[in-house]
Amino acid sequence: MKNRKRIAILALTFLVVACMAWMVAGANRRVVHEMTWQYGEPAPEWPSAQHVVLTFVEYPDHYVGIYSSDLGDYLETLPGSRVRVEFEVSPVFGGMHGADWINPLKILDLVIGRLRGSVWYHEVRIGNLTQWRSAFSYSGHKGNVKPSPWD
Repeated sequence: MKNRKRIAILALTFLVVACMAWMVAGANRRVVHEMTWQYGEPAPEWPSAQHVVLTFVEYPDHYVGIYSSDLGDYLETLPGSRVRVEFEVSPVFGGMHGADWINPLKILDLVIGRLRGSVWYHEVRIGNLTQWRSAFSYSGHKGNVKPSPWD
């Protein structure tokens, strides 16, 4: 009976460690997308910021919006409306902290998110810029969610 208990505990421990390793594998990656840019509607919350909307060339239903006081000025210096944007992409579990790792529902949500391919991403380079002042940013899609720039 004691051997069965030990085997069960070892098997469960192995399963938990294997799941955590699977979720962490390939945790952060860099992805570059060709995008087009245009100005969006200004927001009264950020009167000094221009609303820049970046749309993925290969995934035209997906976009990123940035309210910035200097990004639009830089983009206007480019020869056209296309710009390369580099993103840092992380699996959805990147927001896990402390006690989250012992919460079975949180872990289950992570595994499901990982299976669905849920990710967190942010821009790290827009054209030659690696820094810009941003009051607010967002992302979204219209129409079909799939295919996605993060698949």
